[in-house]
Amino acid sequence: QKWKGNLKRYRLNTDGAIYDAEGYPALDRDSGFFSGSSRSYWSTEIDGATVDSGGAASRLEADRNIYTISGNAVQKLSLTSTLLSDTLLGISGLTDLLTIRPKLISWILGFNEDGSVRKEIEDPLHSQPVIINYGPGDSTAFIATNSGYLHAFDTNEDNPKEYFSIIPKELLQNPNEYYSNSSFNAYDKVYGLDGRITYWHKDINLNGLIDGNDKVYLYVGMRRGGHSYYAFDVTNRNSPQLKWQIDGSY
Repeated sequence: QKWKGNLKRYRLNTDGAIYDAEGYPALDRDSGFFSGSSRSYWSTEIDGATVDSGGAASRLEADRNIYTISGNAVQKLSLTSTLLSDTLLGISGLTDLLTIRPKLISWILGFNEDGSVRKEIEDPLHSQPVIINYGPGDSTAFIATNSGYLHAFDTNEDNPKEYFSIIPKELLQNPNEYYSNSSFNAYDKVYGLDGRITYWHKDINLNGLIDGNDKVYLYVGMRRGGHSYYAFDVTNRNSPQLKWQIDGSY
């Protein structure tokens, strides 16, 4: 099976214990894993230790802003986007072009084969989320996955949303590996954006928030997924901009 992922929210108490949305300890005392009866904050039902149940993935909508990088800019993808060439998608042959291509592009844009919203996030192995505060009670979590996506999620306690996601051009072949339900093991695992995420905040008034004329840049790199590093201007979460890209190939 393809490796699954998610982003979930819990509460860390002053005693160091993790609590769920119901106010109960989220971890099973005996096993140390999430309790089967726990519910994370963004889940409408009990999700317990099931990775792909609830969480931010369950809140994905049909109207998403999914971008790739073309030249020196981020470009929004669509079903008819010329940026999704067969070569970049890693498909070839008449059968692939006629049957796989339209389904794969729909998958990349967040839809299942039946047209329903694909409420899935792939694994963020090796990468950890970064949270940036844009205002009082207004934070955004940035998380990268091995299918190639950099996601930006509003962390609103009750109803988070995805501001955007970006798949670098170099990683547009990764979605096909996950769409095809390839079975990965330790030897053939497909990696994408699995490097560390950091950020720089030009905090003019030193209040720790993104306001006024502040700037915030997000730095994202590939680890085992490739050689490139990226800097994105995410001061405006509704309009991410590419500041620079470094290709570290050798």
